[in-house]
Amino acid sequence: MKCPYCGSEKVEPVKSWEMPKMGYKVTHYRCKNCGGLFNHYAGKGKEFVLRVGAFLKYRRASTTFLRATA
Repeated sequence: MKCPYCGSEKVEPVKSWEMPKMGYKVTHYRCKNCGGLFNHYAGKGKEFVLRVGAFLKYRRASTTFLRATA
């Protein structure tokens, strides 16, 4: 599994759940390299990844900037 934000293979599963009506198993991942969050969907002969939430690298940078200017 590769991070859709930075391409790193250093990702860790956070949690997983089933969507029986839709026929998918979902695994929520966090990238150890950039902190990006994403979901991996598998089932019905298909696999795909959806990005979830804000990209943490930019959130950290803006928080650091705000602290420095305050």
